[in-house]
Formats: sequence, C-alpha cells, structure tokens
Amino acid sequence: MTVEPDPFEDKAAEELVDALMAVSRVVIGQAARAVSGAGDISLPMYRALMVLTTRAPMRIVDLAEVLGVNPSSATRVVDRLVRRSLARKARPRGGDRRTHVVRLTDEGRTLVTEIVRRRRAMLDDVIKPVPTGLYGPLVAGLRAIADGTDEADEGQMRAALAAFVRDRPEAQ
Repeated sequence: MTVEPDPFEDKAAEELVDALMAVSRVVIGQAARAVSGAGDISLPMYRALMVLTTRAPMRIVDLAEVLGVNPSSATRVVDRLVRRSLARKARPRGGDRRTHVVRLTDEGRTLVTEIVRRRRAMLDDVIKPVPTGLYGPLVAGLRAIADGTDEADEGQMRAALAAFVRDRPEAQ
C-alpha cells in the first residue's frame, strides 16, 4: 500500500492555503451579493459575462473551454444571456454553419461595469483592516497567484470596460 505524501508538510504553505480558502469564501460571497443585486443573473452567467468582456468575440466552444464546462452548458448560458439582451450570437461569415460566435451587447457591458463597480466598493471595505504596510507584499503574492491562471487581470478588465464607456455614443 502506497501512502500519499502530505501536501502540507510545509506549515507555512498550509497556513497560506487556509488563508486563501477563507479569503475566497469572502470574495465568492461578495461576488454573489454583487450579482444578486443585478437582477436575474446567475453566477455562471456572470462568469461568462466576465470572460466575454475581455475575450469576445469568441466561439461558444472556446467559451466552454475557458469556463471549464461542456459546450452544451455554455450554449445554455449564452442562450440565457441572449434572451436578456446581454449578449449576441451569430454565425461567422463563410464559417461552419454549426458554429456561433458570441459577444456582449451594450446592455451586457453596462451590467458588467455596474457589477464590477459594486464588487470594487465591497472589496474596499474588506481591505480596511489590512495595515497599509502590508499592501505591497500582499499585492505581489496575489498577483503571483493570479498570473499562474488563465484569468484576465484587472488591468485588462479595466481597459476593456474603459474602452466600452469611451466608445459609447452618449460619451461623445
């Protein structure tokens, strides 16, 4: 019988994972509250909106891959977004008739902008107990974690949303 090694032989690593688990519960709870204030939007729909904000237009099969779901699940999420006028899907010209690409509508981008604004305000409250002297090391550690993922960073998200706001006709 093979005994699996303890993944937390290093006490510091175990404490870091414990702290990240606690913080992730806070952040997920706040995401759920921010989304619940946006009407009839589920967390899977919100996740798709966030991916589409920085990566659209994209094929539904590619969205499914990024979300880590099967294509039929992604199609159902996209269909719900389309019914709420938050996304638009179309067949690419000259492409496979079975393939659809999806992109956000102005309403979808507006909703994402509002949810991100609410989440940032909530997170501003979360960080209040953190001494400002810890900001630098915390930012470095959190960025190292985020850089190890396939998620868009906040700079990309802010740039995508700023371009949307800048390019809206009423902003002219």
